[in-house]
Formats: sequence, C-alpha cells, structure tokens
Amino acid sequence: AASAFVLVLTTATIVSIAFGRAEAVARAAAVESQERYRTERDVAQAAVGFLDDDLFGRLDPAIDGPEVPLASLLDRVALVDAPRLLNQPAVGFQVRRVLGRAYLGIGRPSEAEAQLAEAVRLGQAIGASSSAEFADAVLRLNEARYRQRPSPEAIAGLREAVAAQSTMRGPDDPTTLSARNQLAGAFKHAGELDAAEAEYRAVLADRTRTLGQENQDTLTTAYNLALVSHERAIRLRRAADEAGAIAQFQIALDQLQALATRIDAALPANHELALSTHSEVAGALMRLRRYDDAAAAFDRLLPLMRSTLGRNHWRTLEAEANLGVVLLRAARFADARDQLRESLERLRVIRGESSSEAVAVSEYLANACEKAGDTDQALRVLERAHADQPNPDAPVALALARRISDLHARLNDPERRDIWLRRSEPSPTEPKPHPTGG
Repeated sequence: AASAFVLVLTTATIVSIAFGRAEAVARAAAVESQERYRTERDVAQAAVGFLDDDLFGRLDPAIDGPEVPLASLLDRVALVDAPRLLNQPAVGFQVRRVLGRAYLGIGRPSEAEAQLAEAVRLGQAIGASSSAEFADAVLRLNEARYRQRPSPEAIAGLREAVAAQSTMRGPDDPTTLSARNQLAGAFKHAGELDAAEAEYRAVLADRTRTLGQENQDTLTTAYNLALVSHERAIRLRRAADEAGAIAQFQIALDQLQALATRIDAALPANHELALSTHSEVAGALMRLRRYDDAAAAFDRLLPLMRSTLGRNHWRTLEAEANLGVVLLRAARFADARDQLRESLERLRVIRGESSSEAVAVSEYLANACEKAGDTDQALRVLERAHADQPNPDAPVALALARRISDLHARLNDPERRDIWLRRSEPSPTEPKPHPTGG
C-alpha cells in the first residue's frame, strides 16, 4: 500500500511538472504574442503618423495646387528624420523600404539606393534579416544599384537576391516571379539578349501556369519578351544588316500585335500596359517604314494617352515626338513641323532645355522646317539648342555647331558658315606648365 501511495505521488508529481511546464510555455507564448502585438501596433501607429503628418500633412493646396507630382512629394519626406523614425527602427525600416520602392517606380534609382540601403541597415539592426520584407529590400537595393551601374557584379547581386526570394517565398510566389522578371530585364539592359529571352520565357511559362494566360503579370512578361525581339532588330539595323533588321522588326511587330489583341480583351483600353503595347506597335510600324500606318496608329493612341497619363508623362512625350518623326519621314513637312514644335516646347520644360531628348527633337524640327521652306526657323531652332548647352565644348554642342555651319553653307552664306565651323571645333586648351624641381 505504501509503495502504491508513493507511485501515486510520483505520478502526480510528474503530471504536475508536465502541466507546469506546459503552462509556463503557454504563458511565455502568450507574453511573446502580446509583445509582438504591441510592437506591430506601435509600428502601425507610427507608420500611419508618418504618412499623415510627414507625408500628406506637408501638402498645401494653396501652394501645391490640385496636382502634386509624386517625385516632389517623395523628395519632401525622403530626408525626414521624424522622432517616430529615429526612436522606432522597425518603423524606419518599413518606411525607408517603401520610399525606396517608390523611387524605383518613378525611375530615380540613386534616391532609391539611399533609402533602401538605410532600410537594409535598419532591418539588420532589428533582427529582421530572415523576413520577407528584408529580402524584398535587399532585392530592390540590388536593382537600384544595377540600374545606375550595370555590371557583372550588379547582375550577380541581383541574381543572389532573386535566389533568396525564391528560397524564402517559394519559386511560384508572385513576388519571386516578379523578381525573376526584373532579373530578365537586367540581362536585357546588359545586352545579354539570349539570357534575357530564356529567363522571360521561363517566367512566362510559370506565370501562365500559376496565374493564367490573361493575367496582367503574365501579359507584362509577354510584353517584355516581345521587346527583346524588338531590341534584336534595332541591333541588326545598327550593324547595317538591313535585311535582317526588317525581318526581325516584322517578328517583333507580329508578337506585339498578337499581344495587343489579348490585352484589349483582358484589360481596359486606358490601362498602361495596353497603352504601352499599342505605342510599341506604332513604333515597330515606324521602323518598318510603314509611315502612314504608324501615323494612323499614333493618331488613334495619343488622345487616350493624353487623357489617361497626362500630357507630361514620358510615354506621351515619346509618342508625340515619334509622331512628328513619322510625319517628317512621310514627307508631311508642315504637319511634322507643327507636331515637333509642340513636342519640343514640353520636352524643354519637363526634361530640361539641354536634355538629349530636347536636342534630338530640335534636330528633327530643324529638318522639318527646312523641308517646309522655313530655313530661318530651322536656324533659330538649332541656334537655340546650341545656346541651351551648358558646355560649348561638349560633343553635343560641337555637333550642333557643325549642323548650323552646314545649313549656312546650303544657304550660300560663307561668312556664317565659317563662324559656326570654328565653333564646331573644341576650344584650344592652354598647355599646362611643366612641374619644376626644387
């Protein structure tokens, strides 16, 4: 009986200890859960405060007007060191990550790199290195660095970041597939078209399988794949292989037109992917020298681009300039002059007076003016473009001076021809004195 009593006590003690351990584990889990909840709550409240006070709270309709460019808004908050960011690194990590992605989205990789590098630093400091958000920050940081400095090292960093995304989220996760799509784009920009095409085709197959053929992401990858064909054609033309270029442009056009049909059935007509695809169709027609077809395509597209994207969106500006070039090559010189003049005015404001886009359109405009018999206007356009260059010895300024000299030669004005011919030569540099010994 005594031994049975001891056995009962021992069993009860074991059970009590087991229950005690389980209770302690549950209590610790509850405390951890409450702590995590408080942290997430505090982070969320601080993030909302940052958006409310530091981002949107900085808007002043009386000063900013009804339409504030996203870039301007981002620039106002990018360097903010609000107490909620300084005192809560977890908040700073998320905010800097989002700001970096936003800068990437508007084509400002330098600013994106600064924000994302800080996000990665903060993520490491708070022990978030194994989180999906941290992997995203590393991926975007490598993408920002690649966009500024395309190099084998940058591509290697991007490839490692994509592999980390795949390991963390799984190979079929939409974020992983998006990262692989970005990697294919990096190959394309680096000139590795075979690698780009192979990666785009693999992503397209996986997106079609997991998301469906008419999903927006699937259609985006198909669009990117068609652009690889277009880039191959451009390279063939640069290499003076005109027959090969024409054949490749036709392949690209067939791909783009088939894709445009699918996009029109799946997405609204004013969707940016639809606008981009139709713009590329018009561009391919232009490069195939089907100028009347290209002009008609741009004429159909531009009203929708203006109403959807705005007159100052880069795609609208590009399409308007291309329409002017098409009209010029179709020998519609007066129409081309009017279209290019309007395009140039906005390019000078949006891109800058000395930008490469403004210079290129200035040269096309001068050509259209001369063909239309308005040589005085052609000279004014070229001289304005030359005056807008900050460095008269820069190659672009010297080329403009030579163009002006040639125009004066065609006008039988030898004096002005020689003046501008001298300006087309780099300024002589004074020889540096030899160092003397002492």
